[in-house]
Amino acid sequence: MAVTFGKLQLKKAEAGMLGFDFNGVYILDPTLDETARFTVDPIKYYGLNNYQLSAMVKANSKRIQSLIPNHKSITGSKIWLTI
Repeated sequence: MAVTFGKLQLKKAEAGMLGFDFNGVYILDPTLDETARFTVDPIKYYGLNNYQLSAMVKANSKRIQSLIPNHKSITGSKIWLTI
């Protein structure tokens, strides 16, 4: 499945998650920069639109949490607060 709007194309990743390539880094959590060290506004930073952001949150948030239970506290991710 690919969701294309604007500059980025979301593609299915492992375990049904959606992601996209940004400067050679595959992004699964759009609320973090490509280093996963800093929180960002995914619409301003990556150029995602609301539909893409909503699709990523729906597809990825539960899977990320199940793989890395303390992901939110480690990274400061805001994927659960988005939309």
